[in-house]
Amino acid sequence: MALKKPGELFGRKVKEDIPSISVDESFPHIKEEFHKVEDLRKQIDSVSSSLNNSLTEVVDKNLNFLSKEYSEQLNKFNKKIDILKEEIDTKVDSLEKSNQYLKAEIEVVEQRQQTINLNRIKKEVISEVENLLSGDVSDNIKRLEEKIEVVRGSYQQTLNEGLLNEPPSTKNSDPLTPLDKDYVTLQEFQAQYKIFLNRIQQQMATIGGGGAVNIQDMDDVDLSSAKVNGKYLKYNSSTNKWEGADATGGGGGSGITTANVSTNALNVIGLSTHRNGINVAGLSYLDGDVSFVGDNTNAIWDKSKSDLVLYDNTRLTLGSNEDFQMWHGGSNTFIKNTGGDLRIRGNVIKLAREDSTETYIECNVNNAVQIFYNGNEKLATTNTGINVTGDVQCSDNVLVANNIKHHGDTDTYIEFTDDQIRLLAGGKGILTVTEDSVDSVVINNGGNNCDFRVEGLNDEHLIFSDGGTDSVGIGTSVPTTKFDISGSLNASGLSTFRNGLNVLGLLHTNDNVNFTGDAYNLSWDKSDNALEFTDNAKATFGAGNDLEIHSNGTTGVVGGAVSFTSDITVGTSQAVGVVLTSPDGTKYRLVVANDGTLSTSAV
Repeated sequence: MALKKPGELFGRKVKEDIPSISVDESFPHIKEEFHKVEDLRKQIDSVSSSLNNSLTEVVDKNLNFLSKEYSEQLNKFNKKIDILKEEIDTKVDSLEKSNQYLKAEIEVVEQRQQTINLNRIKKEVISEVENLLSGDVSDNIKRLEEKIEVVRGSYQQTLNEGLLNEPPSTKNSDPLTPLDKDYVTLQEFQAQYKIFLNRIQQQMATIGGGGAVNIQDMDDVDLSSAKVNGKYLKYNSSTNKWEGADATGGGGGSGITTANVSTNALNVIGLSTHRNGINVAGLSYLDGDVSFVGDNTNAIWDKSKSDLVLYDNTRLTLGSNEDFQMWHGGSNTFIKNTGGDLRIRGNVIKLAREDSTETYIECNVNNAVQIFYNGNEKLATTNTGINVTGDVQCSDNVLVANNIKHHGDTDTYIEFTDDQIRLLAGGKGILTVTEDSVDSVVINNGGNNCDFRVEGLNDEHLIFSDGGTDSVGIGTSVPTTKFDISGSLNASGLSTFRNGLNVLGLLHTNDNVNFTGDAYNLSWDKSDNALEFTDNAKATFGAGNDLEIHSNGTTGVVGGAVSFTSDITVGTSQAVGVVLTSPDGTKYRLVVANDGTLSTSAV
C-alpha cells in the first residue's frame, strides 16, 4: 500500500503545494555531486603533493593561480552545499506543517520501523555521509547507495524536497545560506561541513516508516477503541494491537498529549514549559534566555551577555554526593569541598585583588611560590628552601634539622646534633656545648690559634686566653706563664697548686692552705693559726739548706750550723732539756738545776 500524505490520516486534507522529486530522480543527482566532490578531493591532493615537492617554486610562481583555483573549486562546493541545504530546509518546512497531524501515529510508525531496523539503517546512512571524504570516496559512495536502496525499498514515497534546486538569492541568519562565503582556511571549511552534517542528521531523523499510515488500513489497530474522541493510541502486548486509551498527561484530555513524546528533532517556537522534566538525548539548541526555577532560588542563561547567572544562594554542585559546591550568599562567595582533595591545577596560579592591582599569592610551575604583603614579596620558595624578606617573629619553638647558616657565608653557622651545639666561624670550631654524663662547654674545640677574652667594666682583658702561647692571663693581654695574674689574688677556700705558684705581689687567703709534696705535706691551719708539718716534712733555710727543722715522728730535729743571736729557752723542768749526742752515738740530756748547776744524764 502506498504511503499517504499526512492530511489523509483521518480523512482530512492538507494543502500541499511543494513540488517533489522522486527518489529515482534525486539520488542520481546526489551521486553526480559526490563524484564532483571526489574530483575536488583529487585536485586538492594534487595541489598538496605539488606544494610538498617544490614549495619554493610554487610560492614564487603559482601562488596566485593555486589560490584562485582553490577558491573557485571551494566556491563550487559551497554552492552545492547551499543547494542541498535549501532543499533540506524546504523539506523541514513541509514536515513542520504536517507534524501536528503525525504525532498521534509516531508510536505506531516506530513499532513498524523496528521490524525493518530502520533506525539502524538511518544511523548507517548518517555514518556513511560523515565518512564520505575519508578513504576511497568511490567505495564510500557505493556503500551509501546500497543503504539508500534499502531505504527506498522500505519507503514507497516521494521526497518533497529538491536537493538540486537553486539556493535563495538573499542572505539570512542561517550559517549555511550565504552565497558569497569564501573559505580561506581548511578549518572554516570543516566547521561549515560539520553544520551541514548536523542539518542532514536532523532531517534524516524525521523520516517516517513505510507501509500503511491510515489507521483504517492497519490490521494491528483496534478501530473500535481508537476512533473515539479524546483517545490516544496505546499498545497492548497481550493482544498485539494498538488500542484507544484516555489521555492522562501533558495536554489533558484533548488535543495531542505530550505525556510521553520521544523524537530526534523537536522545534518549539515560543515559550516551552516542562513541568515534569525533560530528557534530551543528543544536541539541544536553545536560542534565547533560559530560566531554571528552583523551590528556593533560581538561575538563568542570559543570551545577550553569554552568561549563566546563578542567583544568590543558588549553588553549583559537582560530584555524585555534591562534594564540591560554589555559591554567592548575598554578601560573600563560598567554595566548599567535602570529598577528597581540592586540587587547583595551572602553570601559573594567582590569588589577587579583585581588580588585579595587588597580588597576594603567586604559584609558578617549576619556579617559586611567592607570598606578598601590600604588594611586596615577603616569602618565596627556592630549589633549596625559602627566602624571607624582613623580620621573622616566632611566638613558639623554631625547629631546625641541622644548621642555622649565615646567608652568603655558608661556613659560618650554628650546628645542632644530638645533645650538642657547635658555633663555627669560617669553618673553624669556636664554641661547643655538650650535654653528657659530664656536661661541657669547650671554647676553640677545633684546636685553632684562637684567643678568648672576657671584658670587665674597666678592664678589657679581665680574663684572657692566648691560643698561640697556650696561656691564661688575669688582667693582662700578654700572659708570660701558664697562669699569669696582674694584680692581687684572693683565694677563699681550699687552693691547690700542683705545678707550683709564682706570686708577684700580695697573696691573701681566708681559709686553710695545703701544700702537697711527693712524700710529705704541710698546711696552714686557719683554726689553729699554725703552719703544720707532717712527720719528716722539713722546714729548710738557706740556699744550701743550712738549717733544717722537722719532726721524725717522736722528736723534733734541728739540723745544720745554728747560730743564735738571742736567748733560747728550753724546757721548764729536769725532765726537759737539750739532748746531745756523743761521738760514740750516746745521747745525753743537758739540764739545769734551780741554782744554775748543769748536769747530764744518758737518755
